[in-house]
Amino acid sequence: MRILNDSLIDSPLNITTAWQSEPINLSHIAHYSIQLAFSAASGSVYLEVSNDVPKVDNRSPSSTQITNWTTVAGSTQSLSANGTGLYDVENTGYSWVRVTISGVLSLDSARINGKGV
Repeated sequence: MRILNDSLIDSPLNITTAWQSEPINLSHIAHYSIQLAFSAASGSVYLEVSNDVPKVDNRSPSSTQITNWTTVAGSTQSLSANGTGLYDVENTGYSWVRVTISGVLSLDSARINGKGV
């Protein structure tokens, strides 16, 4: 069974226009959740997914290796003031996921927790 529990950022980020997490490999992951903690926020966040085959076998290839991204329908959440956001996804069938944020905010924490087969 594969377990995934990683931080998507090394330290808090001040985002002034847009930000995307590195692609997260979901090989052998059936269920995952992503939690974000933010402050002084004004903007939105959504998930993008891909079934591209990477050129290398690596958890975080460069964004240029995964080129075909699709926004997950219904994943857009508005961000305002201080708070948290959570995505809880079951029965994933895609290979990659990333978080995309647009707006102005301080991203204090971003973690993914996944369980697989």
